[in-house]
Amino acid sequence: MIKTTKYLVFAVTLICLISTTFAVPPAPPKKENWVKQADFIAVVRVTDIVEEVVRSKPYDILTQTTYPEVERVLKGTAPKKLRLEHRETLDLIVCRPPKLSRGRFLVFLRRQGDVYAANDWYWGVTIEGDQVCLFQKALNEVAGDIQEIVKNQQK
Repeated sequence: MIKTTKYLVFAVTLICLISTTFAVPPAPPKKENWVKQADFIAVVRVTDIVEEVVRSKPYDILTQTTYPEVERVLKGTAPKKLRLEHRETLDLIVCRPPKLSRGRFLVFLRRQGDVYAANDWYWGVTIEGDQVCLFQKALNEVAGDIQEIVKNQQK
């Protein structure tokens, strides 16, 4: 009985550790790393999102596409038409990168050929009012920090 209880406790502990490991999103990188790795940083406004589900085996694929309005460029040159796209398989994975959503965002993107891709697991940082949520600072203060990092990066 005691041996069975030990195995049961071990099995439950192992399952909890594994599920926690795979269900927790990665911590966002430091602002300095995000800025250094990005080719294009901007404040954008997302208003329309087109969703499409492609039925395929073994998993269906959800694709979201938006063409956000670029409000302010902090690094790089704005393309004539910026396209953001999110793809994910609709399977049993609990932890996925955040989907596209409507609102204002600070985006850190890197160039891949003719398109821009998310620089990290997170495609954008939410801006509510004048606050950049992840950094818990006013947008103008975060923009100043980013421009300082960019200036130091160019030295």
